Amino acid sequence: MKKAVKIAKVLSDIYSKDGLSGVIRKIGKKVGITGYQVPSKLDMVVVEITTHCNLSCAGCIRTINRKENNWKNKHIYPNDYKKIIEHVPPAVLFMPQGIGETTMHSDIYEIIKIASDSCKFDRIEINSNLLVTSIDIYAKLFDAGLTSLSISIDSLDENTVKLVREGTNVNLLFNRLGEIVKRFRNKISIRITVSKWNIDNLPDLLAKLNEIGPLNVFLQPFFNMGKKDGVLDVEQADNLINTITVFQKRYAKLTIKTEQFKASTSVCDAPWSAPAIRVDGVVKPCCIVLYEDETSFGNAFEEPFDKIWSSKKIELFRKSFIKKSPKCCANCPYYQMRY
Repeated sequence: MKKAVKIAKVLSDIYSKDGLSGVIRKIGKKVGITGYQVPSKLDMVVVEITTHCNLSCAGCIRTINRKENNWKNKHIYPNDYKKIIEHVPPAVLFMPQGIGETTMHSDIYEIIKIASDSCKFDRIEINSNLLVTSIDIYAKLFDAGLTSLSISIDSLDENTVKLVREGTNVNLLFNRLGEIVKRFRNKISIRITVSKWNIDNLPDLLAKLNEIGPLNVFLQPFFNMGKKDGVLDVEQADNLINTITVFQKRYAKLTIKTEQFKASTSVCDAPWSAPAIRVDGVVKPCCIVLYEDETSFGNAFEEPFDKIWSSKKIELFRKSFIKKSPKCCANCPYYQMRY
């Protein structure tokens, strides 16, 4: 028990300092130690609660499919959600998050409270664009059991947001950001997805965030569902990483961390310890492949999640996964394909 608590604390600290890719790197290194076994306490569980969103972001599968008239917005029903929470194992981190803007779910308060009341999760975090609801709603979510909130801001430049996060009201976003940081400073972090479209504006964005700080800021790589449009090339990624120390000195109120901009050759441990469940109940090996059709293990609305997670089907997938990467992993920005 003491060992499990220690591991949980380590992973929680890594997430708060280095973001999702930090946890992913830790998970990857853990593979050789665990011997590819499902832990009693998972590292992370992602449950997509809505596919509704108020923005159209570059590279997002929702944005791409909507342009092709091939998308239907959905909310998860609280009763279906309860079934998942009842049967999912304990986890270090729980994220009721997916393609959509989480705060657009009409039962978001109940969603957070159900997860919190289960006492299964060390941390409960959501990501938000901060444009849908008032700051008072976030206060209620923290009261319900939300432990931390990450805010997606890729640009505060009017022209750039039209390319990367169309629909963003820049003035409203900046004003709300200042208000929520003032009220909940220790629970707020910023996530910036860096692409070819916004990398030149990054210093200006960091300068504006520095005005509001202190803040933890995570820079993460843009990936475009297998397409190269907007994705940083190797030289750009290297230059960005090398410039972080300069940024850190220049913007002293910010703690700037880069997520993994170069794909690792390690074996990802997500199929053992970081499952994702789509809004329609479909169980996936990780959150990156939520909308890859090739790999699905069952439906958590129709049968208990813990039964699915220990099924013969997923065990066969894991055995094959150790040897080579499946096609569904081709678009992952964090791990290289293994053939």
